Amino acid sequence: MHNFHSSVWKRFICLSVFMLSTLLVYQAHADGIKYASAVIETSNSPFSRFVKNPENALGNDPTTYASIVSPVLSALRSEHLRLEFPGSVPAGYTSGFMIGASSAIINLKVLPLISIITYDERNTKVQEVAISSDVLKSALLTSATQPTSISFVNSLPYSRIELHITFPALISMGSDLRIYSASAAPPIEPLPVHLVSFTGNVTTTGVSLKWQTASEENSSHFVVERCFDGAMFDSVGSVISAGNTSIKQQYAFVDEEIFNFGPSACYYRLRQVDLDGACEFSNTIYIDWRNQSLANKPSVYPSLVAGSQEITLKLSKVPDKVQNAYVYDLDGKMVRQVRLAAQITTLSSCGLVPGIYFIKVDLGNNIETVEFLVVN
Repeated sequence: MHNFHSSVWKRFICLSVFMLSTLLVYQAHADGIKYASAVIETSNSPFSRFVKNPENALGNDPTTYASIVSPVLSALRSEHLRLEFPGSVPAGYTSGFMIGASSAIINLKVLPLISIITYDERNTKVQEVAISSDVLKSALLTSATQPTSISFVNSLPYSRIELHITFPALISMGSDLRIYSASAAPPIEPLPVHLVSFTGNVTTTGVSLKWQTASEENSSHFVVERCFDGAMFDSVGSVISAGNTSIKQQYAFVDEEIFNFGPSACYYRLRQVDLDGACEFSNTIYIDWRNQSLANKPSVYPSLVAGSQEITLKLSKVPDKVQNAYVYDLDGKMVRQVRLAAQITTLSSCGLVPGIYFIKVDLGNNIETVEFLVVN
């Protein structure tokens, strides 16, 4: 009996030491993240001041941001914001910006060209990386008002980082670019679970969280955690994981209780728990719906439409008055218009060529957008 208790006690101590060491590693990683602390220069001049409030991009406050104003008509106009870190950033860090837009962009033709440029302390260029159009689509289309990371792993040390944007020619982007922060995060050791993405958005039923893993090893489950003050996280639910797999896995969870707190801003993260009890934390995402009207947010079903299948557009309640919905293609061309006099309205997809479409619903005091995909 003594040997049994001794064995259990030793295993408990070993597990506790392992979990403590894991926590210390991740705390050290979090502590090692650098944030820009000074504005070095902008593209502003006495004759043009398109970079607004550049100091708001300093530090790590997700509620403030600098803005680069989109021109009404542009001849490939370029603007930039250059910031400085407190000390040199070593090679191998994940460096970049948290960006968004003042409103969602629905036309791919107006996406700007964005690059990240690093400099040494003497303002000599070190590296320049162009951000791919796929990354910009994720950052600036549909859910643009939520901060999204654009970054790269720097192969050379640097001290200063610049976001450089070139607007499309002869067409307005229709939205200002927001820059929330610039950061440089140290590398971490590979995790037993390779998390590819973790995103969230506000829906009529709550905050919808989705994540994807590329591979998993001895994984037990995910715990979804929520925080309002940026420090104290609480568990709001859990999702069983695949265990051991080298195939991509998709997960989803809806935080329905968030509406009990009224319009708010909060943080979410995942705690991935292994079969042996060890755990790892994901990146933290920020959700702000204080300025969003969810009183009658629309939803569309199905979101994947084949052939001439009917599309159902549903409002969360019967509209107070007749409202309008407009269907746009990726080029921003309106292809359908429908009047919404009931909670549920059907639209025909007949005649729509395969591609992504956006339904913009005019709710009077605001406009909501949902999307669907037409396939052959």
